[in-house]
Amino acid sequence: DHYRMDSLIKQILSEFEVLHNRTLIVNIDLPVDVPCDHQKMGRAFANLIGNAIKHGNPHENIEINACIQKVNFIFSVTNEVAYPQYSDLTDLFKPFVKGVNSNGLGLGLFIVSEIVKIHKGKIVVNLKDNKITFKLMIPINSTTVVQ
Repeated sequence: DHYRMDSLIKQILSEFEVLHNRTLIVNIDLPVDVPCDHQKMGRAFANLIGNAIKHGNPHENIEINACIQKVNFIFSVTNEVAYPQYSDLTDLFKPFVKGVNSNGLGLGLFIVSEIVKIHKGKIVVNLKDNKITFKLMIPINSTTVVQ
């Protein structure tokens, strides 16, 4: 099924803003529907936003971007971290890898990566100047794969 990602993202964002009293800077430009399992994608969005809230600097804003670039749907979450916790950021997508002082199971980002794989997409992480960005990419044509 094709789904309105902007509606789904806005619904999840409203729940997080109310529950966590955090400022989320949101840029959404989604003129087309995206083929996806919207419940799984909602879980991926919630996990990424929840991670930024749990592990990010509580005094800094969280930036969320959603758009179409070429043939891919892009969703990214950027937040400031107090200090880099990992030398190899790809370890964050492995099961049971937890951040410092985490009470979770270490499955959130692993689940996100599995949801992205199901959708023939890709997720990347980038750390620069104490800002970490998680960017997921899903093809808007269900017959292609993100390169």
